[in-house]
Amino acid sequence: MRNEIEGFTKGRTGDFAEFPQLSRLRDIYDESTTRLTPSVRERRLDIMRQALGKAEEMKVSLTREGKLEPAVRAEELRKEIQANLDEEIASAPASSSDMRTEEVNVRVPATADKVKPLATEVELKAGERFLIVPNHRDEWSGGGSMRGKFTDFRGYPDSRVDWMKMFWRIGDGKAAEVDPETVHTAEIDGILHLYAEDTNPIGNEGKIRVKITLHPEDAKP
Repeated sequence: MRNEIEGFTKGRTGDFAEFPQLSRLRDIYDESTTRLTPSVRERRLDIMRQALGKAEEMKVSLTREGKLEPAVRAEELRKEIQANLDEEIASAPASSSDMRTEEVNVRVPATADKVKPLATEVELKAGERFLIVPNHRDEWSGGGSMRGKFTDFRGYPDSRVDWMKMFWRIGDGKAAEVDPETVHTAEIDGILHLYAEDTNPIGNEGKIRVKITLHPEDAKP
């Protein structure tokens, strides 16, 4: 989304005079801020600031070209984004102790491995606690000799190499197997990644639904 927003100023100043470009900026802004959950607040703020800057640039460019009607529209969008940004900043928790439980649901494909894991939209800070709970009814299968033989997130029980067991890691940090009974504490800042242990995911099948709970200790009984 950030790249799309940045694209409005790279060699395309004249396009700012067209209503479709102004409409597209709004669409990108709306889509990105709606899609990102509060757990990735910094990314939401970054997108808002990017869009705010582009709306301001569009207003200035259109005004200089004497195209006042779209310039007024650009200013209206700028004010709207600024108001949303101010509200987002004001609603941010003052500290980690003020954070509340939040649940994020993802689907981990069997083809996600340690080289190309699933990057969830959960951005953790060091010290944050989280719980990863796969759906016990969902199954996936490896390729090769186990093609068509499905197992759950715990992997094949007779495997000595944790084949198709689900693992997690934060950023490029150390990996650990998923244990739905354990509340983890992030040791570093970064995006939470999930994947299946498999050195060759070609031919793997299935997906497993996973619920990620942030700050589970704050959950209401």
